[in-house]
Amino acid sequence: MSMRGHRRCGRGGRGAAALEFAIVASVFIAMLLGMVELGLLWWTRNALQLTADLTARCAALGSCADPSGFATAQAGQWGLSGAVSHISVTTPGQCHGITTTSGKFVMVQIESGYWAGLPPPLSGMTLQVSACYPVVS
Repeated sequence: MSMRGHRRCGRGGRGAAALEFAIVASVFIAMLLGMVELGLLWWTRNALQLTADLTARCAALGSCADPSGFATAQAGQWGLSGAVSHISVTTPGQCHGITTTSGKFVMVQIESGYWAGLPPPLSGMTLQVSACYPVVS
């Protein structure tokens, strides 16, 4: 090979910038989408927690006849219609080790299958929230 051939090989870097951009951009876009999904997961969990809080309060005060329907409606107002997959309403004597003078709490537990389009290891994720409200009698 002549000296001229070696120079051409050394200068043939026109595609290197495009290749570097493709590698860096794919990692950046994956990180950006991951942050968006994490934010959506956090927001969904907080909306479900507020739904559980409001449902426990409603059931403890006796202002709603159907706590499950109330929870479904509240989740729907947050844009999470169909997100409440399981709800349980119980009246334990304690709530997370705390007692009250009436001796009863209303505890609401909500489970929801996380519905965002995540890849298979994360697509089966279940969000669980619970809330307590004392029964005043």
